[in-house]
Amino acid sequence: MYQELGEPIEVWAVFNRGQIKPLGFKWRQRVYKIARVTQRWHSPAGKYKCRHFGIVDTQDNFFEICYREEDCSWSIAQSWA
Repeated sequence: MYQELGEPIEVWAVFNRGQIKPLGFKWRQRVYKIARVTQRWHSPAGKYKCRHFGIVDTQDNFFEICYREEDCSWSIAQSWA
């Protein structure tokens, strides 16, 4: 089932040499462990960028999460379960 979301989430990630590696996230009181990142892209957000990640959790659910450079916030954009 596909859902468009746009909800804030809490993300655990490693920031290293300009790269971001999301490891897990908390959404709606549930913790999801990221099994793999399938895609990375960015979109403009004024003078900043939104960094998008296509991810698969350990239960084979697919999500798109976004990191906003402007305010260092994370959100979940879409899910497919």
